[in-house]
Amino acid sequence: MVWDYINTVDRARELGTTVDQLKIIGSGPVPADGATAIVSGSPPSGGSPTLDDSQLNATGAPSNFSAIASEGLPEADPVKTSLRHLCFGVASAASSWGRRKAIVRTWWRPGETRGSVWMDFRVRTDDGDPEIRVSEPTPPWKFHYTGGGVRGYIRITRIFIEMFRLGEPDIRWFVMGDDDTIFNQDALVEVLARYDHTQKLYFGGISETHMQNVAHSHNMAFGGGGIVMSYPLVLALNSTLDNCMERHTEVWGSDGRLAVCTAELGVHVIHAKGFHQCDLGDSLSGLLEAHSVMPFISLHHVLQVPPVIPYLSSRITSLEMFVQAMRPDPLGFLQQSICYDKSRNARRWTMSIAWGYSVKVYPKILRMKELLRAETTFVAYLGGQDSSHFTFDVRPARPQLFWYLGQDPERQIPRCGFPFILYVTSVRMLADGSVESVYKRWPRLPPTRRICPMPIMQIPESAQLVLLKKAVEA
Repeated sequence: MVWDYINTVDRARELGTTVDQLKIIGSGPVPADGATAIVSGSPPSGGSPTLDDSQLNATGAPSNFSAIASEGLPEADPVKTSLRHLCFGVASAASSWGRRKAIVRTWWRPGETRGSVWMDFRVRTDDGDPEIRVSEPTPPWKFHYTGGGVRGYIRITRIFIEMFRLGEPDIRWFVMGDDDTIFNQDALVEVLARYDHTQKLYFGGISETHMQNVAHSHNMAFGGGGIVMSYPLVLALNSTLDNCMERHTEVWGSDGRLAVCTAELGVHVIHAKGFHQCDLGDSLSGLLEAHSVMPFISLHHVLQVPPVIPYLSSRITSLEMFVQAMRPDPLGFLQQSICYDKSRNARRWTMSIAWGYSVKVYPKILRMKELLRAETTFVAYLGGQDSSHFTFDVRPARPQLFWYLGQDPERQIPRCGFPFILYVTSVRMLADGSVESVYKRWPRLPPTRRICPMPIMQIPESAQLVLLKKAVEA
């Protein structure tokens, strides 16, 4: 079995060799000085150096494979991961920051969140803004790019190593996202705390639209939804990334390049459903109301869809409410609960709760299998609503329960099987550790021709619903 390893220029210089001398990681002991053991030598004519099967482990890699020297790797720390162990790098540009900085402000916590916004040029800042940094130049004679799109993708690809080179102390995880992405920081911390930060790890999500994954990759983290890398992985990329990009100039986008360059180090993405690339159009309510049991972590493209909370007309105001609702209970946010009224009368109902976001009340009994599927209130990237367009389970959207005759909201005609919808107005933590969430009905309802002759439950437009999640006893 052949095992090829291409040294970078920096690594070759460190070892005192030239790049054209192929090196492979050997099976011998690691030298006492901490450097990686290697086997030197020119490849045989017409091929690369080879290892026999006794020197390979079950994965086909050398038994002590290590692409990067062990020096500088963090040691295991019994202290649980917290927000101070994360460093965020927000990819932005001078041309977009003016209209997108309000998005970053909704989730960034001055004095708590560590990291910077990375720009192509210096911009003016206001009080409360994250620290602004200008990325290193990526001139075309040094960084070649043939993958289509914009050259700015090269700059964005390098944000991870630029964050690393700042030398910030006590960092375990580096997080990169776009300036039109919001993060649930506390939930992300809890998810990362379950993993060993001393290993080379790479997290993120795929696109919700099947076509996007086919076009780019099913085996990468889409950058808009957020990419997370452990300190040891970024340490490894620090000496390999630039050379890797030069060997893969055809790859489109920064996230695609990061996926290829981490794969060269033997690291593949760990997909988490809480990262949302959001390659979708129209209302996201159906997606959010049937969220996975994985904690909600991020939401991208928030300016390309209607306000996530419909009764708020401003996208930014809606995002502020959305972020405020997730903070008292970050791991429980959007988690779905389903309740049934099983009494033997004509007013049986089903209640589907997306905690901290919405409540849907259906005047009939719906099976859990149906409610766990996302209603297609949204469309796929470049259009389409049938299930073949998406990477998750969907079902046709149900219109609202009432429609109006003329302009008079008092003249409502009821219909069978369509839900009342209530959206969150507040979420707060109580003194005993319980969490209270309050929801109000959204009165704007689209018309339909279907009329229900059966008596059904009524919910006044002024009604509020208060839900209480009791604290779990230790």
